Amino acid sequence: MTEKESKLLQGFEQKVNRLTSMYNQLEDKYRKLDEVNRMLQNQIVDLKDQNESLAQDYQNATMAVAFTGSEENSKMTKKKINQLIKEIDQCIAMLSK
Repeated sequence: MTEKESKLLQGFEQKVNRLTSMYNQLEDKYRKLDEVNRMLQNQIVDLKDQNESLAQDYQNATMAVAFTGSEENSKMTKKKINQLIKEIDQCIAMLSK
């Protein structure tokens, strides 16, 4: 093997080693990003659950305030009760079939 060929082979080996190193770095970075992505996805699910819970708590609180007696709240309460009665009637009708 000539000196020129040897240098070419050595340069090629260096480039292959550099590419391998870059590949390994990118692979590590991908794994870390994938882990962060999974953690964020779990956080999104948790926050959605928390949001639903808070929305239900808010609805319950407004219903409790409605029972305290003002005219506007009384109308809202009657409307909600009528809506619940309709839902119950629909459930009963479905059970009767």
